[in-house]
Amino acid sequence: MHDQVNGVPATSGDATPRRTTDPARRGRRLAALLVVVCALAGAGAGLWWGLQQQSVHHATSVVLVNPLEGNPFSPNGRGDELVNLETEAQLVRSDTMGDLVGRALGEDPTSLLADISVSVPPNTQLLEVSAAGATAEQAALRAQAFTETYLAFRRTRAESTSFRRAAELEEQIRDREDQQEALSKELDRATPRSSRAAVLTQQVVNLNVQADELRAQLGATRVAAPNPGQVVTPAVSARAGLPGGVPTAVLAGLLAGAALGWVGGSGLPRRDGGTRDDDEDGAPAPRERLAVWPAPVLGTLPAVAPARALTTVRAALLAAEHARPLTVLVCHPADAPGSASAVGLARSLAAARLRTVLVDVSRPLGPPGRGLSDVLRGDVRLDDAALPEGSHLRLLGAGAHAADLDDALAGPAAAQLLAQLRADADVLLLVGGAADDARAQALAGGADTVLLEAPAEPGSGDRTAAALEVLARVGAPTAHLVLLERPAAAPVAPPVAEPSRAPAAGAGPQPVPDVRGLRPRPALRLRLLATRLVLGRPAAVPAVPVCGSPHHRQGGVG
Repeated sequence: MHDQVNGVPATSGDATPRRTTDPARRGRRLAALLVVVCALAGAGAGLWWGLQQQSVHHATSVVLVNPLEGNPFSPNGRGDELVNLETEAQLVRSDTMGDLVGRALGEDPTSLLADISVSVPPNTQLLEVSAAGATAEQAALRAQAFTETYLAFRRTRAESTSFRRAAELEEQIRDREDQQEALSKELDRATPRSSRAAVLTQQVVNLNVQADELRAQLGATRVAAPNPGQVVTPAVSARAGLPGGVPTAVLAGLLAGAALGWVGGSGLPRRDGGTRDDDEDGAPAPRERLAVWPAPVLGTLPAVAPARALTTVRAALLAAEHARPLTVLVCHPADAPGSASAVGLARSLAAARLRTVLVDVSRPLGPPGRGLSDVLRGDVRLDDAALPEGSHLRLLGAGAHAADLDDALAGPAAAQLLAQLRADADVLLLVGGAADDARAQALAGGADTVLLEAPAEPGSGDRTAAALEVLARVGAPTAHLVLLERPAAAPVAPPVAEPSRAPAAGAGPQPVPDVRGLRPRPALRLRLLATRLVLGRPAAVPAVPVCGSPHHRQGGVG
C-alpha cells in the first residue's frame, strides 16, 4: 500500500517525499518561449521604426528675435518678459504663415504645418524652427522658408505700425497748427498788454512747443528702420532616429522585447497548477506569498526576538490610523486568552513617548484584586488598579472577577470608564482574547480599529476571515492583521517502542513531530490523534507578572 504525501505517491520505506517537477519545467519552457517571442517582436518593431525614421529628414533653423513695435515681443515691455516669445512661437505655426509659405513653396498649408514645430530655449530670445521632409533638401527648404517668412511678416507688421503712428502724429501736428493760427488771430484783436492778451500769448507758445515735440517724434518714426531679428543658424538637415540607424533600432527593440518577456515569464512556474510549493532552488516558498489575507497586514512577528517586528507594526498602525486618541482592539481567532503582541506593542508605543494604556479583559494582570472588574464593582479605585510601567505606560488586567465582564462591558459604567482611560491616553489598547468572545464583541463597536492576530499559515485564511466577519457584525469599523509565525519544530524520530510520557506539570504545549511521509502503526495513530486533540484547545493560562516578557506562541499570551 502507498500513502499520499503532498499529492505524490510514496512507498512505506521512503521517509522523504518526492515531488513532481513537470509543472515547473513546463513553466520554465513557457517562460523561455515567451522571452524569444517578445524579443523577436521587439526586433521587428525596432526594424519598422528604424525604417520609418530613415525615411524622414529634419532640419532646424535658429532665429534671434528682436523687440519690435506692433509685435507680441515689443520694446514697450520689460526686458525680462520673455514669456511673449511663446506667442511669437505660436505665430510661426499660425494659419497665416502656413498660407504664405504654402503659396511660396507650392505645397498644401495643412500638411505643411503638420511637419513644423517651434520651440523656445529657456531664458533666451531664440526660436528654433524645425521642419520634417521626405528629403534633406525639402526639410531644409521648409525650415528656411518659415524662418524668412516669419521675419518678413514681423517687419511688415512693424512698418505698418510705424506708418499708422506717423499718420497719427501728422494729424496731431495739423491740429496744433490750426489751434495756434486761431489763437494768433484772436490775439491780434485783443487789447495790447491786457490780461486776455497775456493768456492768449501763453497758449500760442504752448501749442508751438507741442507741435515741435510732435514733429520730433514724427522724424524719429520715419527715420527708424525696423529690425525684426536675424537667422543665427541656417537650416541644416539631419536624419531622424537613433545613432547608428536601423541596426541600433533593431538591437534596442530586441533587448526591450527580451526584457519584457523575461518579466512576464518569470512568474509562470509559480502560477502553474498549484502543485509547485517551492522556489526553483528547492527552498520552501514564504508563507505570506502563498496566502491571500482578507485584511491589510501590518507586519509579521517572527518566533524569535519580535521586538524589531513590533516596531514595524507600530509604525504601520500609526500610519494607517490617524485618530488621536486611538482605541485599538487586539484579539485573535483562537479560543484562548491574552495576546502575543499586545504587551510588546504597548511597550513599543510607550518607547515612542505616546501615552499608552493597555486593558486586558481576557485575563488578570498583576496582583489579585486589582483589575477592571474590581474597579467596576467599586472594590478599588482606577488609579490604584492601573499599574504604571515607566512614565508613558499603564496596564490594567481583568481583575479577580473576570467572569463578570461578560455582562459588565455591555453596560454604561464600563463605557464611561473606558472613555476616561481614552481621554488620558494617546493610544488605548484593549485586549479581548478570542474574536468570538463576548468581551471582545462588546469592545469592538467602541474601538477605532481592530488588530487581529492571525497565524502566518496559508490554511488559516478561512478562520481569519470568519473572525473578521464576526467583528464586522458587531460594529468594528476597520481591521488590520498581524501575522504570528510558529516556532519551527526540530525533526523527531517516530516513537516506536518507548512509551509516551506525560508532560510535566505547568509545562506548555509540546511541538507535534512532523510525521508526514511515514506510516505509523495503528496504535501510534491513536496516540498522535490524542496529542492533536489535546493541543487543539490550550489550557487556561494563569496570570503573569506585568513586567514579564510576553510568551510568543500560537494563540498564546503576551
